[in-house]
Amino acid sequence: MITVRGIAKHFGGLTVLRDVNFSVAAGEIVGLIGPNGAGKSTLFNILCGIIRANSGEITFEGRRIEHLQPHRICESGLTKTSQIVRVFAGMSVVENALVGALLHARSVAQARAEGLAALKRVGLSGSEERQASDLALVDRMRLELARALCTRPRLLLVDELMAGLNAAEVSAMLELLQSLRDEGITLIVIEHNMAALMRLCDRVLALDTGSIIAQGTPEGVSRDPRVIESYLGEKFARALNS
Repeated sequence: MITVRGIAKHFGGLTVLRDVNFSVAAGEIVGLIGPNGAGKSTLFNILCGIIRANSGEITFEGRRIEHLQPHRICESGLTKTSQIVRVFAGMSVVENALVGALLHARSVAQARAEGLAALKRVGLSGSEERQASDLALVDRMRLELARALCTRPRLLLVDELMAGLNAAEVSAMLELLQSLRDEGITLIVIEHNMAALMRLCDRVLALDTGSIIAQGTPEGVSRDPRVIESYLGEKFARALNS
């Protein structure tokens, strides 16, 4: 579905990504892990066109997209949630959702209908007319996901959607993400909750100092010495694989 070749990015003298290469097949859930500052969110922003890479190619469903504007990439079926949840605080929950639907909808009425459906899909039925600013963190995260779903993605990049959630909320979010895959949406997920990723993902990519240092099954990557040294630590890796 998507192939990334030789992506590099630097800001002045700071190299954030160097020669990043990977591919994701339709129907996969792929995790992206690494320490803070590894370049994960920068990579997501490059895939979505928010940031331009200094070099490299991105092919999405057979089409080169690294030169496209963000809204064109979104129209093509690739979008993301934000690491820092952003809602339009002065708007209702359904108004927040329908903003995403306006990308494709032929009318505000159609966008509202799609927004209502997405809110139901993520478990926000009954909150449609509330102010978005009144939502708890977990519901703001659900709203962020609903707005992304309204853009009709085929590839969805999920950036730390489970940060700050308790165990029950994490389980519910995992079930929701798995069901989205069952409905035909391919997922790449940034997440620091390795136990959750082990349950969710088919494969994991590990990024450190701008380079992919390991990729494979969640179990295999979690045992990789380079990943243990740079990210997991011996104690956590042993607990994760016990």
